[in-house]
Amino acid sequence: MPIVTPKYESIQYDGTNGAHITSEWLSVITLVSDDGQTLVFRNMEGSEYTLQAGDWVICTPGNRMFPQTVTAADYAALWVEIG
Repeated sequence: MPIVTPKYESIQYDGTNGAHITSEWLSVITLVSDDGQTLVFRNMEGSEYTLQAGDWVICTPGNRMFPQTVTAADYAALWVEIG
């Protein structure tokens, strides 16, 4: 019997890649602000997400419409990179 797990993708906000995250990496996201330390974006439903430099965005692959944001510490503690 195979063991399976959902596939997720992640990207780290480094203070220079906010435009890439909000215009190319995520789908259907609106950039609210990016000052190089804090990135704020909004999804289609109007929910806002805030990332500090070093934080991560995790979501399902492909359309990347349902992001989860986590601190660098939580990312290191709760997620493992497998590929």
